[in-house]
Amino acid sequence: MERDKGPGANYTKVEKEKVKTEENEIRVTSKGKIKSYLGYALRIFDAEKANLRSLKIRATGNAIVKALILIELVKRRVGDLHQINEITSTEITDEYEPQVEGLERIEQKRRVTCLDCTLSKDPLDTNHIGYQPPTPKEERPERTERPQRPERTQRPEGERDQQQRPPRQQNRDQPPR
Repeated sequence: MERDKGPGANYTKVEKEKVKTEENEIRVTSKGKIKSYLGYALRIFDAEKANLRSLKIRATGNAIVKALILIELVKRRVGDLHQINEITSTEITDEYEPQVEGLERIEQKRRVTCLDCTLSKDPLDTNHIGYQPPTPKEERPERTERPQRPERTQRPEGERDQQQRPPRQQNRDQPPR
């Protein structure tokens, strides 16, 4: 059981059983890092490692924005992927057990938006309302090392570089010539 700010300090939230995901499925959470999701997605489509033909990306609530970023990154890096998006909503029930005797168990229900996206190397149903045709892989230049910045040298206290500033005008009341 985990402490939660749900119905009050006299209750603890009941942990739900985690549902196992498939090998080619990513469940994006608002706390997860896009970089790690992207690495897993690219390994799924890598011919030498997993060589799977499709990937399902799922997200709910605030994680949908993160999932959309992930989807676009995967499409650009892998290329030629068919896409089907499905937007639904589902009701989630949170249960709270009392810590104080005499109180009843509480259930809270809330409705959340869900995004299910299927990316596939194989053609998908083009008549599906959420279908998007493949786009070519984005060519990325080879990554080279960044040029090293020249090291800054410390100037002696009070010494200034006079060339950095333009000269001041002597009389500010007169217009420039």
